[in-house]
Amino acid sequence: MGKVFGYPEFDENGEKILTTYDNDYKEMMMDIRVYRMKAGQTRTFLRTGEETAVLLLSGKITYEWEGNTETVSRKDVFTEGPWCVHVCTGKEIKVTAETDAEILVQCTKNDVDFAGKLYKPEDAPWGYSCVGKFGN
Repeated sequence: MGKVFGYPEFDENGEKILTTYDNDYKEMMMDIRVYRMKAGQTRTFLRTGEETAVLLLSGKITYEWEGNTETVSRKDVFTEGPWCVHVCTGKEIKVTAETDAEILVQCTKNDVDFAGKLYKPEDAPWGYSCVGKFGN
């Protein structure tokens, strides 16, 4: 059995590789990376033969995909729900950081064609309030 997770660091380009198809975590069959972005920076993601999801971890970003544009923000992963754009193979997601931000990009092999979607905090199947659960 492969490893479950490790503690990788960000490289000089602001990329942290969590899993790939052929590293210690290949059993997950996913490519997952985290990117630190400076305000004004743009990153583009386009994979062939893979579906791609770009999840905002923190900060304020503008997503562009399939003719759509949406600016979203998230304080952190603990107190506010997720924003995520999910597209099929061959579709591009462009992310522009409006403030310093962190995003997680998750890809997995899939040739199925489907319409891209923006998932909003209210789409999450769980609540995000820490009040009452963990105190203040």
